[in-house]
Amino acid sequence: MPSNESAARGTSRTFLWARYPHLAPIPDARAWLAWLRTQQITQATIDAYGRGLDDFLAFSFRHTVCVEEAPAELLRAHITAYVCDLAQRPVQYARHAPEEALTPERLACR
Repeated sequence: MPSNESAARGTSRTFLWARYPHLAPIPDARAWLAWLRTQQITQATIDAYGRGLDDFLAFSFRHTVCVEEAPAELLRAHITAYVCDLAQRPVQYARHAPEEALTPERLACR
């Protein structure tokens, strides 16, 4: 059942939050993904950004890093570790250059 917050924003009809299990519990991440919908961005791009951010958050969870509360220096080191992790993945998961893979993270941190 969608939360009152997601229903109030109208996001429960827009997104299948189960696709983003690590992103969905974070209100700021949900709001950012919902905001993208208002920016004339295609649904495929929004979905790709959501999957990318969810992947980063899953990596963070595995390494016990709370990205919402991490100090900047820890977050920089953590992002470096994430880029290294992306580079070591099989080709099917690392189709793009690391800077392209980090687009959702860069945009979400603005």
